[in-house]
Amino acid sequence: MALPERATRLCAMAASAFAAKQALNSFWQEVAELHFPEHADFTTRKNDDGFASNLYDSTPALYRRDFGNYLGSVLRPKGREWFKGRDRDDEVNRQQAIRAHYERTDKRMRALLYDNKSQFISAQALADHQYVTFGNCVTSAEPRSDRSGMLYRTWHLRDCAWAEDVDGEVDTVYRRFKMKVAHLCAKKQAGWTIPKNITDRLKKSPDDKVQCLHVSMPIDAYYVADKPKSSAKDWVSVYICEDTKDILFEEELNELRYAVSRWFRLSGSPYAISPCAVISTPDARTMQSMTWSIMQAGENAVEPPLVGQSEVVLGPVNLFPGGITWVDKNYDERNGDAIRPVNLGKVPELGVSLHGAMRQQLGDAWYLNKLFLPVGGGEMTAQEVERRWQEFQRATQPIIEPAEPERNGRVLDLTYEVAVNMGWLGREEDRPAEIDGREFDWTYDNPIEDARRDGLALIFGRAMELTQAASGADPKIAARFNVTKAYGDTMIAIAPAQWMREEDDPEVEAAQAEIAEAAQSQGAIAEAGQMADVAAQAARAGIR
Repeated sequence: MALPERATRLCAMAASAFAAKQALNSFWQEVAELHFPEHADFTTRKNDDGFASNLYDSTPALYRRDFGNYLGSVLRPKGREWFKGRDRDDEVNRQQAIRAHYERTDKRMRALLYDNKSQFISAQALADHQYVTFGNCVTSAEPRSDRSGMLYRTWHLRDCAWAEDVDGEVDTVYRRFKMKVAHLCAKKQAGWTIPKNITDRLKKSPDDKVQCLHVSMPIDAYYVADKPKSSAKDWVSVYICEDTKDILFEEELNELRYAVSRWFRLSGSPYAISPCAVISTPDARTMQSMTWSIMQAGENAVEPPLVGQSEVVLGPVNLFPGGITWVDKNYDERNGDAIRPVNLGKVPELGVSLHGAMRQQLGDAWYLNKLFLPVGGGEMTAQEVERRWQEFQRATQPIIEPAEPERNGRVLDLTYEVAVNMGWLGREEDRPAEIDGREFDWTYDNPIEDARRDGLALIFGRAMELTQAASGADPKIAARFNVTKAYGDTMIAIAPAQWMREEDDPEVEAAQAEIAEAAQSQGAIAEAGQMADVAAQAARAGIR
């Protein structure tokens, strides 16, 4: 298939994908207007001064902000090594060489993520808020133009559409964008093919914008029946000028350069929604109307509308401090006030009470009643601490657990794939041969994991106490408790690899021999002491 034919086919596929999500765009528009006003341009384009012009109450937007910030702080705690690479087999992870390799990989990954030029922090912050508001977010991860490190960007959902493979995983991403003629022509230096009708516009209208399309898809779907036999890549990245249906640039890759995170997936659809937004949108809509009514009622209570008798009031009504309103001197006030407020029957206090209940309901929709660590008063026993941590886990796990693979895992997987292909994770020959062909995964370090690890340490301590207590009644029970394995499992969870030695390490064997020798010596000393006591008792008995 020739290039123009491919471009036309991809443009048609993109148009179909974007058309299929128009209903979602309309819904997201309303969600954004109420909860994320700076993103409320799905179906309408607004100027900078047009955002939030329809809002009378900022509570829904504040709750979205709080939850989005909370999610980011929990998933990626600042100042902590919040992810670790590992084998899916815990027995393999016990090998010191493998654990040390994964820790070196983790260190290099963190250097790529948190490089000053990577934009990782800002991209993920925006993605967190898109994820909690719309249930979807799209982040690209690719090498910078100078190949010196990674570059992360989160894109507006308005400009993105995608499709799934047979397993329900996103394998095709379409992204529309506009580029200035001058910027597009500058891409010629990077190997882009720029159509002549665009280069001709460079001198006259360099600031004009051209509608472009980026498609990232499986290479087999791109070439259809004419895939080059020499190609060993799995994906293709194609830039197209939609105005002219010309391919500007194409590149074969080893990875899909977009990480698409989805929260609550819609059945039969490649898209997802945010359960928070779905639940809170009706209440948020009602709150805006309610706030407007309360504001009107308050204004009427402070400055009520007035009614006066036209034949009595001689001039305009002056409501300013010290103002004078002239009335007919012959008017008999026994007939009623010449000017009196109109009682509209509005009760602002009732509206304020209902407004408070609505705020509470909105907070529940955004999980704000479940997001804080349990705090107890005074001193607590270990069992009380454990119980509070368990309650916190049960409340937050359904919220955080799905977000870990969707938000963290997808970006980490993409970063790892790009870094491996770029040779940024070390030499191939330095990899332990034992991990070849094995399944690789991530673990996460966050407050939820803190609760789990603290619980594991508490369980280990309780198991030791119970075993010691039972051994007092039956010494044989102690032999049933595998202290070494229990200790090892606990330490793997809570301690870095460099803290632990392998069981067959010569230093471990030497230390164990020393401990055994010391125990024997201590036993001999104790036995000698007992014999001395017996001898002394016998001597005293002989004297008597």
